[in-house]
Amino acid sequence: MEKSEMIEKAKQANSLEELLVLARENDYPLDEEGAGELFERLHSSGEISDEELDNVSGGGCGDYFHVCPRCEYPLEKCDQGWRCRACGYTSGS
Repeated sequence: MEKSEMIEKAKQANSLEELLVLARENDYPLDEEGAGELFERLHSSGEISDEELDNVSGGGCGDYFHVCPRCEYPLEKCDQGWRCRACGYTSGS
């Protein structure tokens, strides 16, 4: 399954459990924490969380200008390089 197709199916998941089943069925590495964050992001109310607000205002660990090559979730820039909170992907700085 292509990434764009996987993302569309993930958007249609009605629960965290459905998202985890979709990931397992497609051999996609996603733990419960990452699935929860991804589910919230895909079904967001449009409001900005405190963490996202901190990242925008210079706090936190985030620079969301890059996306994960595995799942297209926004990557965070940290001291260790880039990391994906959804699937656990990391890369050096």
